[in-house]
Amino acid sequence: MSKSTLYRLAVVAGILSGVFIIGGRFLAGLPNTQPGEIFDLLSPFFALFLSMGLYLGQRQESGTFGGIAFILLFCGLVMLVALDYYGAFIRIHLSPDIIQQIEDGPSAPVFIFSLFTFLIGEILFGLSVIRAGVYSKIAAALFMLGLIGVVLHPTGLFPEWVIDIAAGAVGISLIWWSIDLNNVAEKSKETS
Repeated sequence: MSKSTLYRLAVVAGILSGVFIIGGRFLAGLPNTQPGEIFDLLSPFFALFLSMGLYLGQRQESGTFGGIAFILLFCGLVMLVALDYYGAFIRIHLSPDIIQQIEDGPSAPVFIFSLFTFLIGEILFGLSVIRAGVYSKIAAALFMLGLIGVVLHPTGLFPEWVIDIAAGAVGISLIWWSIDLNNVAEKSKETS
């Protein structure tokens, strides 16, 4: 597979990821929450592929820091996909008592570790994007700030309207970065 093809697939994945995170927030307000949960699962799933393309497009400029940030982001995304799978297909079929036992029991540290890894990874990756200067710094700021709100949503620190805005900011940043990555792919195609 050529580098140009990889970039293009990452661009499509990034646009889908952005659409799914925004759509997931809209669908979360429905009486049946499963469609929103499924969209929430698909967003980080497609973001895995976008993150690879973004990293490859800036790996020289971001250096070791960018590599570490990418690894943490990627690991966090994998764990987030697993958590969202639990939410989309398992949690919604359990009684509130069992959910409480799972989330307060021995699994609680796993949930916290997963979200913490993702939170640190997304902040470091956003900083690596700002530092490298290949992609939009405004999109990096939207990505970091928006995901802080989205990741902290289970804590109840923010009202739902803040989470809606945060998810919208993340969706916009993912689509924006996808457009930036497409431009990098075009330049890469011209130079080869």
